[in-house]
This record gives sequence, structure tokens and C-alpha cells, in this order.
Amino acid sequence: MIFQEECKTFVEEQSIKKAKGRERLKASVVAYINYFVEYPGIFDLFYMTKPSGIGINSSALNVIATSLDNVCQDDWNYCMKEELILEQDIEKLKAQLRFIVVGMLLFYLNRRIPVSYTEFINQINIQINSLLT
Repeated sequence: MIFQEECKTFVEEQSIKKAKGRERLKASVVAYINYFVEYPGIFDLFYMTKPSGIGINSSALNVIATSLDNVCQDDWNYCMKEELILEQDIEKLKAQLRFIVVGMLLFYLNRRIPVSYTEFINQINIQINSLLT
């Protein structure tokens, strides 16, 4: 999917100066979020449009479902290799991040909860830090 590659490039550009591991992983998650804040129509396409409405097949749905995992995969691998995060915890953390990120974006983009971008990012950082620290 073209949007997935654009998102990955966006995330890499935003997080490349961060140290490998947890620091870059956190920055990548925030960059992923900022991609959808900047392009809310793509968020709608990825997460709001029913698959039958636009003819998305199951492999495309899988790409969408794992898009956050994929843009962060190098840092997940680095954290596992360097034993910064235990291997058995990584899949659980990936799932928790997916649910937090998509849920918070859903509230922010569609209901403006929280009202300001600054508060939204503050809350995102609290959630990310609680999982990855």
C-alpha cells in the first residue's frame, strides 16, 4: 500500500536522530501518530472505512492492522537483541500500543478529546512512557 510506505518514510524522517532502542521506538510511535494528525483522511481510510465499502482484501487489512508494528520493527528488533525489552513481552507491548494509538487518535481526530494538540501529545507520551519505560 502506498500510504503505508509514505507513513514509514514520515516516521523514519521524524525519528532518525534518536538513539536506537526505546528512545527511537517512542519517537517512532509519536511520529506515526503525527502522520495521522497531519493526514486525517488516511486515518479514516485505514481505521474508519469498512473494508467492504472500498473493496479491501484481507492482506491489505493485515498491512493496516500491523502498520504501527511495521514502522517500528527495527527498533523492536534492536530492543530484543540488546535485551532492553524481553522477547516474550514484545508482542503484548505491540498490541497495547496499537490499541492505545488508534483509540486515542479516534477520540482526538473525531471528537477533539482532548481539546488541544498539546494535551493530546502529553497524554500520548504518558501512555507510551508507561509501556516502554
